[in-house]
Amino acid sequence: MGAESRLYGLEYIPLPVERAADFSRDLASSGAGPKNTARWRIRIPASLLRKQMGDRQVVEIRTSIEAGGTLGAWNESRTWAWWTGDLSLVPITERFQYLGDPRHNPYADLCDAGESFPSGYNWFFDDQHESRTDARDAWPSIGHVELADGWMGRSAVDLPHYFLLLREALRRSRAIFIQGPGPLAFSVSLGGEDLDRVPGLQRTKEGAWWSKPWLGELYPDAYATQWREEGNLPASDFETVQRQEIRTGLPRGTSLSPETRSIGFEGGTSLMNSGEDWSTFHHQRVLSQDYRWMPDGSELIHRWSLEPGPIPTVTLPFRLKTSWHGSVGPEWPWQGLYPRQSLERTKSYLEQGRGALGFALITSRQPGLEGESRFLLNGFDPRMDLDAGVDLILSAAVDALLTGQANRMELLPVPRIESVKVLPGSELELEFDLSWPDSEGDQKVKRLEPLEERVRYRCLYSSDGGRTYRRLVDAVPVTPDQPPSDPKEWIPDSRIGPELQRFKITPTRDGEWIIRVEAWLEGRRLHHAYHQQRIFHGS
Repeated sequence: MGAESRLYGLEYIPLPVERAADFSRDLASSGAGPKNTARWRIRIPASLLRKQMGDRQVVEIRTSIEAGGTLGAWNESRTWAWWTGDLSLVPITERFQYLGDPRHNPYADLCDAGESFPSGYNWFFDDQHESRTDARDAWPSIGHVELADGWMGRSAVDLPHYFLLLREALRRSRAIFIQGPGPLAFSVSLGGEDLDRVPGLQRTKEGAWWSKPWLGELYPDAYATQWREEGNLPASDFETVQRQEIRTGLPRGTSLSPETRSIGFEGGTSLMNSGEDWSTFHHQRVLSQDYRWMPDGSELIHRWSLEPGPIPTVTLPFRLKTSWHGSVGPEWPWQGLYPRQSLERTKSYLEQGRGALGFALITSRQPGLEGESRFLLNGFDPRMDLDAGVDLILSAAVDALLTGQANRMELLPVPRIESVKVLPGSELELEFDLSWPDSEGDQKVKRLEPLEERVRYRCLYSSDGGRTYRRLVDAVPVTPDQPPSDPKEWIPDSRIGPELQRFKITPTRDGEWIIRVEAWLEGRRLHHAYHQQRIFHGS
């Protein structure tokens, strides 16, 4: 492949470059122009995958240039593929590119002809044409209509897919998004910013090399040893520049435009992604004190014993169906790729007489998906004293998580050991019960009974002060706080109320033991609770 066809001057083009995205144009192909630079093509028969891994598995491929070298992890590249008949099982983080140049997207499924997640590359890195040079036809596997110099000319990252990722995380976790001061999603931080200034790129002072962080290209080869040892580059040889200052080593048709983290009022509209362009979510810049506490607001103040105080100043009210203020993002016409959400007011705490909202809990649902995303939004003046609104906002968030909602956050069971008895015949009797963090009476306890049926236990003991643990059921060593890999290790909840378990024990020595009960909620393997008690065991 000639130097004029290389991407950023590198012999690395992972993108399938033909319209069909089938990797047919590779280094063996004749003629000029970009070519996929993969040296190896690995084919795994579907029958083998089905036999070895069933219908849902991750395939990991590791590549090293120098076999048996001294670089270790520095000389290893990893990539993954998902073998599944259900696209919903592919992690949402793997369905889109999110960052970087779409010509560095290696996945055929994310190209326009992709069968799984079409057009899942980053649309907003660069539009691939300048006033005198148009290079779009050289890359037919990625669309030309969507490509742009930044999302609304402001951000070079794939904000619409990041917002989709956030909504999906809220839906699956049953958490609540709490809006901070100012308009919703008015600015988006990816880390390392200086106020609104986007982190710069590193460039050698003579300009021959510059960093490409979306590739992991953080240092020149000549500085590899220094980077590995110090994790940085010497200021004497390098400088930090903004992306628009890069003029050399760019592909044909590419110029890097300025980038900002302030994306405007349209950020909130894109995050909520509802309705039509003439009737959707918008904040509005209106100063009015015609606001009053709604019944939900009065109930919140009473339930959490808040000081009523003056009504917070609202300067950025919002509506769920309006065309004012702001416009919509460039992704708006592509509903098939960015499905619309339906919004509703779940609770309205503070409202204007003419229908503008000052403080409300908004529920977002996507047709065809179970569950919902929830947003606690406000239009409070960003200049207000934070202490004046923080109690109100946090109380509303906790209230929404723990009370009254059909999909409120599932609470984790807290086990409590009631008694431990050593019986004749080396038998240990263990009685324990559950409590729930929000239990305030019989009515709430009854509502939690379906959850108790999903609780699983593991009973352990330690005879060396907690350094190691074994299962009470068979004395096999285990690691505490790690969910069992074998389902047979679980002890299911047998009834509503105290649990009574008996174990045959074969003590290794007399002395103090730690008895530990771990409780896990089925389907929530990352979180659990435990209770332990010290006993003396001796002959």
